[in-house]
Amino acid sequence: MRPSSRGCAGRRANRADAAWHTLRIIPVGPSGWQLTLSFIGSIPYPPHEATPLSGTQGFRTVTIRAQVPHGAQQAGFAAVLLDSGTAWLGDVNLRVVD
Repeated sequence: MRPSSRGCAGRRANRADAAWHTLRIIPVGPSGWQLTLSFIGSIPYPPHEATPLSGTQGFRTVTIRAQVPHGAQQAGFAAVLLDSGTAWLGDVNLRVVD
């Protein structure tokens, strides 16, 4: 699996973590913001999604941990705004754990 140009090409990873270590929401509608971790390979894989966050919240950590599917070649993550509002994201990272 290759999460980035500096990632784990040539190694089989067991788990991937995607995290926003600082996420502040002021205010977001009821559908919220959502962190999504996706894997890409020769077949489609369903995305892993965190519980959406809504309303007004202070800084917090949001993390998704998932098993890497066999045959996955790339991993990516996104923060998706599902409603109106504003959010600040920082310290964003994706790591692959053997």
